[in-house]
Amino acid sequence: SLVTETINEVPAVVDALEATGLAAADQFALFGISMGAYIIYGAIPAERRVRAAVALLGSPEWPHPASPHHRADRFFPTALLSITGEKDVNVPPDGARAFHRTLEPHYRTSSERLRYLEIPGAPHMMSEGDWGTVMREAVGWLRRFLGLTLHA
Repeated sequence: SLVTETINEVPAVVDALEATGLAAADQFALFGISMGAYIIYGAIPAERRVRAAVALLGSPEWPHPASPHHRADRFFPTALLSITGEKDVNVPPDGARAFHRTLEPHYRTSSERLRYLEIPGAPHMMSEGDWGTVMREAVGWLRRFLGLTLHA
């Protein structure tokens, strides 16, 4: 319920950021780790202004009727990067991996806006080296699709 409650708050947060001038309407991005990644997967279909997103160590498959994996048609054109750990026993990579295969037809005209990265041998609690890789990938993704100068 915490995940769905947070997802339901995302449009109001985006409205407030836009209204106060703290973010431009074409510059909204989301980044979430673990439970935050679950929120990312749910927020994209709920908030169409999200231009780019990074979901790290989460899954779009939930035991819930509103599970994002049932809403694949609502993800494009958001630029989505999902990163999982191959050996993650807390949040196994299978759900995100399968979901990206499901999303591919929806991104057919802009396949560069969809990427799945599985870190070889990585558990949920990644090594410092793996975190460095993940952060470089995430920052590069957001920089690419938002056109911003970001630093890892």
